[in-house]
Amino acid sequence: MLFLYRNCNQAVQDTAEQLTEAAMSLNPVELVTPINLAQEKKLWIDQVENHGVFTNPRFEYDHQKLVSAVETGNRVASAARTLQHICSPRTNTDEVIMRILRHRIDDALLTANIAASILLGNDAATTKYVQEKYGVPDQMLVLACQRAARIPELAEPKIESSFTKEKQAELKAEVHNAASISTAFQNAIYRYQIDNWDVVVTDQASSIDVRNKTSSGRPQVVIPTTREVNGLKLAELIGHEIECHLRDSANAEAAFTELLSRTPLAALVPLLAKSDDEMLYEGHAKLSDVAVNGSQAIPAPYYTIAIDLALSGKSFAEIGEYIYGLRLEAGESPKVVAKNTWTTVYRVMRGATHTTGGYAFTKDYAYFAGYRIAREIAESAPYILDFATLTLDEITALSSINVDLRNPKYPALNLATAR
Repeated sequence: MLFLYRNCNQAVQDTAEQLTEAAMSLNPVELVTPINLAQEKKLWIDQVENHGVFTNPRFEYDHQKLVSAVETGNRVASAARTLQHICSPRTNTDEVIMRILRHRIDDALLTANIAASILLGNDAATTKYVQEKYGVPDQMLVLACQRAARIPELAEPKIESSFTKEKQAELKAEVHNAASISTAFQNAIYRYQIDNWDVVVTDQASSIDVRNKTSSGRPQVVIPTTREVNGLKLAELIGHEIECHLRDSANAEAAFTELLSRTPLAALVPLLAKSDDEMLYEGHAKLSDVAVNGSQAIPAPYYTIAIDLALSGKSFAEIGEYIYGLRLEAGESPKVVAKNTWTTVYRVMRGATHTTGGYAFTKDYAYFAGYRIAREIAESAPYILDFATLTLDEITALSSINVDLRNPKYPALNLATAR
């Protein structure tokens, strides 16, 4: 690498460390998670189940965390300006690194702006920044999801689980709480000999989440305190969260380490290794889900439909009533339909200061769309999926500078299906 450094190596290294530390502490999911989530969820589900009433929850957010995120965004912008001034690319490899770095800086600044607009109560601005980060589903995808929800015969071809029927029954009989999920995750991480991740059980999460970027400064796998699963679902989670999300991150980090380890920019490695664009990231993980659990793990169409409704101005209550009806029509059990509907609509409305309409958190259409993309890639160039924390454009760019993508540092051990 032949970067031209206008200052001493130490100044470049210090600036790279400052940029990475700031940007890696900005996690959009943390910021849009309400502090009163548990109470609002319980109240909403109770109103639906016991009274048939669909309401608009009132979300409250961590004010200090949002303020801190805005301050951090200012530090990101300052460090980025300094680095641009003191470090110039000279080779094709340098250009690729800097192009990917600019994407990461843009991601971080969008996250800081999301925090600022939540503080201002400006849902329209928050939606704008979210769309710049995650995009929106096109209408062809929305139509495909509507048809998949309403016309069962258009469903994907049946895919069998990797487990026999007998093994599935055995695994389904197991019960795992947050503590045993944590232990299973830690064991899987140990098997891969990856040592820089924390597994955290917390009541400040709505679902299990792999977070490269956290306010603590260390990457985490987050597990809600109340989460319980059977053994088959645990196997699916090991594949999805550890063998895809976390392993993909570790492989991308190893690739950038190879490029930057002997330069003053080495501190940028963890920042470069994860894009906020999660289309390929979630698509790879859903492929794993289907391998473990068969056709029933194929992504449902409801997130995309709910996002489209939110983008059209519908309220939480209106989207909830619509999705609830779709799920019942598809044969979902009345015992779980309210809870599942909450999850769908909440994930589309998290970050809203008013849930009466005019807001959409568009991230989760990546499940349905990403699965389709990843399935195509798996048939032609499956090695690409070992680096699914990156975008396809970024992977193509790394390939153009002869990064060896066919031999990842952490090849798949298929622990999920070896139970």
